[in-house]
Parts: sequence; C-alpha cells; structure tokens
Amino acid sequence: MEWASFLCKNGPFHSGLGTKKKVEINEQQLSEVIKVDTLKGQMQRAVDHMKEEYVKNLSLRSTTGMLTTKYVSPLSQKVFRYIGSELGLWLSSVIIFSRVTKEHRENLAKNAKTLYVKCRDSIKDVQNKFIKDVKTKTNISQDDSHIIQDQIVCLADQYVSTAEKILEAKQTELIGKD
Repeated sequence: MEWASFLCKNGPFHSGLGTKKKVEINEQQLSEVIKVDTLKGQMQRAVDHMKEEYVKNLSLRSTTGMLTTKYVSPLSQKVFRYIGSELGLWLSSVIIFSRVTKEHRENLAKNAKTLYVKCRDSIKDVQNKFIKDVKTKTNISQDDSHIIQDQIVCLADQYVSTAEKILEAKQTELIGKD
C-alpha cells in the first residue's frame, strides 16, 4: 500500500477559489474503483510523447534559413591564414561564423509551449475520462466518489507539473543567453 500527501490545485470539489487542498493519494483505495496503472500509464505516455516531440522537432540544428552570418575583418583573416598555414591548412579569404538567430530560438520556445499545452490537455482528458467513470459507479458512496475524484485530479496535477518543469528546462535551453 502506497500513501502520499500532496498539495493540489483547487478542483471542482474543493471549497474556496484558488485555494490548495492537501490530498492523500491512497492507491489501494483508488485501485478498488479504477485501474490506477492504466490512469498513470496514459498520463505518463502524454509526458513521454511531449519529450519525444521536443527531441524530434525542437533542436538547435543549423539550417540556412535560421542562421546569421558574420564576416571576419581582414586583419582577423590574416591571423587565421597564418594559423592555418602553420597547421598546413588552406583557409578561404572569407571565414563565416554562423549562429542560430534569436528569432528562430524564440519560435522554437513558442512551439515548446504549444507542445506542452497539448500534453496538458491530454492529461486532463485522461483525468476527465476517469472522473466520469467514477461518477457513473453506483457501488460507492458519494463521499468516497468525491475523495477518489480529488485523488485523480491530484495525480493529474502532478503529471502536468512534471510536464511544466520539462517545458521550462527546454525553453531555457532554446532561448539561452545572447
């Protein structure tokens, strides 16, 4: 039996707006009413999918359209030529240094936010599906139903919080320092 206490956001069954309520997550109690492994698995898949999308679509790879180009001054070119001749390398008369533009990095950060919102919505969809299932069960009391619904909301909030931390880390990585 696994017990955990968490402060969760105000849900539809909490009293007071914007308050936080301490919710004890009792997996044994949850497992008597819903499939906890299925609930957690579906929520974790949403977070994992977001991570995969970040890796696949939001990297700072260099392509022509997102680069700025800086030319080296003639004095610097001579220094590079000299260093190159010492190393037995041939350097062209113009050396190009490229970096990803700030605008492109900001667009990637916005895309990261969009993927986070999709993940959050997927988690909330799973939450709502399981809450709906709990509400339709007639073999549990209304009080127990509300307690279980609060626990489901709290679990969903934990997964959303995890996704939000991943978003913040990715945005920091993408925007970086100028």
